[in-house]
Amino acid sequence: MRFRFDANDTLNNAGSGWFVENIQVYAGTILTPTATVDAVEPFASGNANGWQFSAAQGGVKFAIDALPAAPGKFDGNASLNFNNDTNYANGVSTVTGSATSPIINLTGFFAGTKLSAVWRTWWDTEGGSTYDKRYVEVTDNAGTTFVVSTFLASSGNAKGWIYESLDLTAFAGKKVQLRYRFDTVDEVANSTAGWFIDALTLTAAPVPTFADGIGCSDKTKWTIANAQTGVVWAIDASANPPGYASADCSLNFNDATAFACTSGKVSGTATSSAFVPSAPPVGKKAYLVFALYFDVELSTSWDILKTEISDHGYGTAANVIITAPKTTMGAWTTQKIDITTLAAKSITVRFNFDSGDCTANAGKGVFVDDVRVEYGL
Repeated sequence: MRFRFDANDTLNNAGSGWFVENIQVYAGTILTPTATVDAVEPFASGNANGWQFSAAQGGVKFAIDALPAAPGKFDGNASLNFNNDTNYANGVSTVTGSATSPIINLTGFFAGTKLSAVWRTWWDTEGGSTYDKRYVEVTDNAGTTFVVSTFLASSGNAKGWIYESLDLTAFAGKKVQLRYRFDTVDEVANSTAGWFIDALTLTAAPVPTFADGIGCSDKTKWTIANAQTGVVWAIDASANPPGYASADCSLNFNDATAFACTSGKVSGTATSSAFVPSAPPVGKKAYLVFALYFDVELSTSWDILKTEISDHGYGTAANVIITAPKTTMGAWTTQKIDITTLAAKSITVRFNFDSGDCTANAGKGVFVDDVRVEYGL
């Protein structure tokens, strides 16, 4: 690299001249999503992959590893996390730290293109919004300034891998970096595991309007109605296995062991809070996606799970009614339902299970996890 200056003549050269400082050379990874392919940060142990970390404070720092082991990571072999491998206390003072991402190249998108960052997060920190503050920030000038600084509310502990996201639409046509930043504010109550980030995905799609990792700490997104007691829809980890697809709870129908009954049948519904899926980008569709685990009777006449999606409630037929296939038993599968025709409408999702009888109900039941809206081909 060479800086070169040429006055060209001897006139009007009485000024102070030209000054250059704060030179930064970037030699890391460049994350480049396209209209059809997401860019995914793998967070692999032993591979910083272009991430830049602030200096450790008393051993507390951001790092890419799987410590402490609970929770460790969401997938792969590591996560981005803030702690000292055990907690985030240095014993004497406030602790702060930041992790700045590799360059994210959004120059291939026209202004106004819907862009977003979505990740899974887990934290065990002090409750409330006054202390132990989490932020996600965006810079488009290599960290000289951060034009977006979003406080990530932490009303309590999220000991489960929930979804968080950030709208990057304003940065179409630019190169940016994300920065995750943590500030304890004080030195009190810092003896828990800290903050973990994993499965960061950069996509040419709107921020998802519904994404529930179904954690034990937040059961507010679902309204449950059961026709009986004992065998019911619940948000917990029973029976375990399977428990959940991603820690630490699932939405499941059973009595914590099975879904057995002595007469009639067992049935119930679990209905989401209302949300409005954004219109998909040109060339893509909107999908409802969720993880499903079946341990029920194989017959297509009994033990039926219907996924119902409606913009007008359930007094009459829902707009979309899909009977879950029983092609795989005893394993988590990914279900994907096209909801493009319901984009821009206020909808709810209802999982409706009906055993039909009390025969062959000794299985563990039905488990649903990681319910979200996605956009794809």
